[in-house]
Amino acid sequence: MAEFTPHLSIDLKPLPAGAEPWLLEPMELNILRRTLDETGDFQQPYAALEDLDDADAGSVDANVEVSSVQLDDGPPAILIEDDGAEDVQDYLVLEAPWRGLPAGTLLQRSGQSARALTVDDTDPGRTRALTMLVFLDLLMIVSGPEAGA
Repeated sequence: MAEFTPHLSIDLKPLPAGAEPWLLEPMELNILRRTLDETGDFQQPYAALEDLDDADAGSVDANVEVSSVQLDDGPPAILIEDDGAEDVQDYLVLEAPWRGLPAGTLLQRSGQSARALTVDDTDPGRTRALTMLVFLDLLMIVSGPEAGA
């Protein structure tokens, strides 16, 4: 039986002038895809910071849910849902180039719109994404060095 892949229709907001999109490393993207292929959708616990601006404020138990999706007018993507805050955040990782963005670009989705996160340290979504994506380190350890091949 074929696996159902949800389709998403999103409106991509333009990058600010001169901004560079934040890309997952090819090895990280390969490990995410391979894990999804081998296990299907999965959930990974992590410790989310209670206050992104104050690391000493402590953390809460949170989960990241990872699944495959297809953009209606574009490539397959990996949906990462983070419940580490009062409001659930959705992120998409492009698996192929789309609308001028390269594969591996990390998008933050809000309703029907999405924006590319940038490498700029002042990007408001960047800190939360960094704390949430720590689960990728765990996947890379579990997968071993051959995972990037």
